[in-house]
Amino acid sequence: YKEKSQKLSPKIVINGISKNMDVPELPPRDQFGAEIEQKFPNAFDRSTISDQQIEAQKDGVYFLLGRQTAILADAPGAGKTLQAQLAAEMASQPHQKILVLTPGILIAENWTNPKQGPERFLGHSREMVRPVKNPQEFDQAITDQSVRWIVIPYSSFANRNDEFVLAEKIKKAAGEGMFGALLMDEFQQVKSLTSDTFKAISKAVDAVGIPHRIGMTGTPADNDPSDLYTQLRLLRHPLLFGADGKNQWTLRQTEKGFANQFLGGTYLHEENEHTGVTGQIDDIFKWALQLTPIEKESILQLFATTFIRREKEDIRPDLPPKHRSAIPVGTPEEVQYWNEQQESMKAESKNTAASYSKFLKKLAQAKAKYTISRAIQYLEQNTNEKVFIVTKYPDVALEIEKQINEKLGDGIAGAVVGSSGDEVREFLPQIFKLENGVLPGKVVPLRCAIYTMKLGSVGLNFGMAGLALFNDMDWNPSINLQAEDRCIRGSQWILTTEGWKVASQIKIGDF
Repeated sequence: YKEKSQKLSPKIVINGISKNMDVPELPPRDQFGAEIEQKFPNAFDRSTISDQQIEAQKDGVYFLLGRQTAILADAPGAGKTLQAQLAAEMASQPHQKILVLTPGILIAENWTNPKQGPERFLGHSREMVRPVKNPQEFDQAITDQSVRWIVIPYSSFANRNDEFVLAEKIKKAAGEGMFGALLMDEFQQVKSLTSDTFKAISKAVDAVGIPHRIGMTGTPADNDPSDLYTQLRLLRHPLLFGADGKNQWTLRQTEKGFANQFLGGTYLHEENEHTGVTGQIDDIFKWALQLTPIEKESILQLFATTFIRREKEDIRPDLPPKHRSAIPVGTPEEVQYWNEQQESMKAESKNTAASYSKFLKKLAQAKAKYTISRAIQYLEQNTNEKVFIVTKYPDVALEIEKQINEKLGDGIAGAVVGSSGDEVREFLPQIFKLENGVLPGKVVPLRCAIYTMKLGSVGLNFGMAGLALFNDMDWNPSINLQAEDRCIRGSQWILTTEGWKVASQIKIGDF
């Protein structure tokens, strides 16, 4: 790429950072903390959450309000939804609306949920939060003066019939000053710069029209450090876009150019001439060592003024630690068979990543009977407990659901996979939280939730599960960690601190 040797000057970088910080002045932090707690008492219930958690969440809101573009990257379970809702509400004028883009599976979890959304934390009525899926519903919401929150699933920007029509309508409304803030929930999911979803969202979100733009993610770079560039582009960071919302520098439009200057150099994208591997840590150290002091400062300033990240122990030290254990399964004959299969795969050079993926799926299908047995045993021995099960494969999830229900009663287990309808995706996690919640058309309480990995790793809360079973693992460690954090997380409106149990994170081990 032509811009390989070019860099933005530190002066330009610092200027972009300064523009990002160009917002109305906030009161001193102590005064701000007292005022926000007085204004939103339901958001800071000291009878259920600690003083440390409250102060950390106030710090987060203060950070978000102090810049045009911010990325709230606290660890899962630290209370990002609360912080973002408060910041968006305080950043918006009474006549403005707040635009929320989110995975559809989280609309009922975080936005229309009376125990988790604006209805609880901000005291807003249910009518003030309007889910929108198409241009027609957007027209209705934007003209309805009772609507404060317009919540749109990312999937609406992947609809080939509507995505750019919807984007145009959002852009027009933003240009007219209709929105005071934008929230993108779990926005690390929108990765590809060339996807229709990314293009439509980029078209919709205008830096001129929406003064505060907040991205929310527990795993800001869950695939590659260059994901950070995608996120800054989605949010229209002033470093990448001028005051008119247009790209002013060729380098600012280039993923590789950004990586070359801010994220470890060209080594993130180019193969090492000796090892043939990209992103070698030694190469990245070499890149860091050649930076000038002012270049280092500009890089640190960019990330320190845009990202805020706290781990659970910084906000919720009361949460229990994770306890993982791998369970060896299989008869000696099965162990030998699968070991031989794996060795054969490694020995044959003709095998590709696709063929190895097929092998792993067959292995996951073989493991499922042990996952099912373990879940049934736990549910029978612990009649008041619940189980959360994760697998990469939809057919494995459905088979686990089928066999558990055949053994324990139709409705004990419920699965959510890619083909599940909106009703199942919306209500299953809500019913799972209830002590004796029953799925529609069933007669027994739901006690086992089964999710495919990526659906079950995003934003949901299964902290009431006493046991988590991983039938198989994803290639990406951050997705596995996200799925784990569905069970061990902050959930102050369900259980008090004293009510927490350690949820065992169990991987069904290799044969």
